[in-house]
Amino acid sequence: MWGEDDTFQKVGYAERFAGEVPNTALVRVPKAGHIPMENDPALVARTLAAFFLA
Repeated sequence: MWGEDDTFQKVGYAERFAGEVPNTALVRVPKAGHIPMENDPALVARTLAAFFLA
């Protein structure tokens, strides 16, 4: 998970990471900064629940 508006670590780093690590999915959190769980806790919770329950 990565905040699209993260000014500390640009989303390009996440895209590169996701492209280089097998079996990785990048979830971009819109209108979120460096700590996306503060900006959209519901999206983060839903995404983690779906991951762990899959």
